[in-house]
Formats: sequence, C-alpha cells, structure tokens
Amino acid sequence: MNTSDLTQILDPEELRDSKMNRIAYLTKKVQQKIQHILFADSSEFIQIINRRSVLARPAKIGFYLDNPLFIHLGDQLFFEPAIRLTKSNFDTCIRPTPDMLEYFIKSGAKVINDGEIFNCDIIVTREELLPDVLSRTKANIIAINTLASDMCYRISESITYSLANVFKIEIPENFDFAPWKPSASQKRVASEKVILAPFVNSGWFRVWKSDVKRLSLQAKKFAEKAGLSLCLVGGEADAESKIPTVIGAGLEDWRGRFSPCQFAQILASGQIARVFTFDTFVFHAALAYGIPVTVKIRRSLPKRTRFIKEHFLPSYSSANHQIDFL
Repeated sequence: MNTSDLTQILDPEELRDSKMNRIAYLTKKVQQKIQHILFADSSEFIQIINRRSVLARPAKIGFYLDNPLFIHLGDQLFFEPAIRLTKSNFDTCIRPTPDMLEYFIKSGAKVINDGEIFNCDIIVTREELLPDVLSRTKANIIAINTLASDMCYRISESITYSLANVFKIEIPENFDFAPWKPSASQKRVASEKVILAPFVNSGWFRVWKSDVKRLSLQAKKFAEKAGLSLCLVGGEADAESKIPTVIGAGLEDWRGRFSPCQFAQILASGQIARVFTFDTFVFHAALAYGIPVTVKIRRSLPKRTRFIKEHFLPSYSSANHQIDFL
C-alpha cells in the first residue's frame, strides 16, 4: 500500500463534512494511528524531512494543522507564537481547522483553507499529520512530535525555540509566548460569572462520570459562595448532551452559542471570575487572559499525566498563572 492509498482511507476533507459518532471517531482515530506508525520514524521533538535541496531562505513557509481528528482547538494555540515569530521574518501562512479560521484571520496570520498550502517551500505540521502531507507536496517538511520525551520547555516555547533554531531567527527578549488574544469590545468593572466546561470531545473515554460530577460540584459551590452566575459552555455537539445533574437549575446555558474567537472575547471582558474545566481549549484560553482556573486532567497513566503537567498545563511559562488541579 503506497502513500496515496493510505491517504484515501481517511481524508481530512471528508471529516469536516460528517458528524462522527463516538464509535466512528475511535475507528478513524485507530486508522490514522496506524498510518502515523507507518510514516513516523522519529521519537525526537522535531523531525526535518528534506525532499528537495535545502533552501537558504525559503520563499514561503506553511503551517498545516487541518485535521480535526488530531488537531483540536487548544493544539492550534500552541503553534500561534511560532507562527507570529516566523511571519515577522518569512512569508508565512497557515491552514487551521475550520473552527479556528476566524481566530487566525483576526490574529493577522495569512490563512489558507485549500490546497495552496502544499505549494509552500517548507511545511510545518504535527507528526501525526505526515500521512496527510507527504502525498500532497514536494516541499521540505518539519514535523513536530508533541509527545517526544526530549521536549525541553513547555509546548508553545518548545515549538517556537525549535523553529527559531531551524530558520535561524533571533527571538526578541520580550517575546510573548502566550497565544494571541482577541480583545473585548466592552470591559466589565467587576466579575460576575463562573464558567463550567465539563464536556470533552477529544479523549472523552478518559473522562468518567465521577470526574464530571466532581468538577461540576466544585463550580457550583464556588459560584454559590461568591454569589455569581454559573455558565455552562460547550460546542455545538455538546448542546444535546445531558447537563450534569449535580448542577441543578438556575444556570446560563451557553453551549453552542459562541465560536472560539467569540468565547475568547467573553474571557477578555473581565466578567469571568473563575473557570472550571478539563485540560481543553477552555483551559488554555482562560489562562491567556489571566483568569484563575480549576482543572481536572483527563485520566491517563501517571507518567503521561506528569508529562502533561510539565509541558502542557500551562503551555507557556508565566508568573501570573493561577491554576488549581483537582
């Protein structure tokens, strides 16, 4: 079976057009994991695949992140600082997942949502996406392995430092490794709401009902004690999910109402006192705005949990982070 045959098994373009149930999700995830094993030959954080002569100065660099099976909302935030640094030195573009198009457009990045991305001189992607990329381009490829044991820094810093080294870019002393943040149209004087995000789409099988109950109960108690409104957030797919019973009535249901960019603007408004969530996009977005977060890590082996805390929670270093782990 060649590269094109494997790519036809699971085309990321098709994934956007169908709503997968959880069994189909797992099936497709396993399929692409097999592809990943066949293509990946590096356990290092960064793998450079030279398929043409090495260019002293590439004309265009493209970031390919458009595969919702592997690349979720928060994963794309990890790449934003590196994209921001790279575009200050090279013609740089990105193909994100559809849900993050608005975010990257507003951030000032050059966004591409079609096959033009594969015409770049160099493509930066996640290692899991090599089956998507190899058959579609003759460009040199830089693949990032976000679970590599040789990662030296937190994930956003590791990606930025590694690419700066490859492209010989000097990182300014005051460079901000936090992801770009949309600003609010109006700023509230006082915090008045608590956010609960108990829904997980990626790795949902690592979240038990008892985990959701514990997180939800903590959010409810905090909101009641502080006299604040409790707001339930989630994506469109979460709108049909059952509301955790421990919450009861009297909450604001925000599920499916806001895009990631619109949600970030709510975080920027100053009205959110605290966020209760799993280790998802909501966690990373809240931290970027300096909002205190109570987080429950999805279940995993102890070694992987330690790795996640050391490199992803948070994704960049800051003395301003306020994190409580459940």
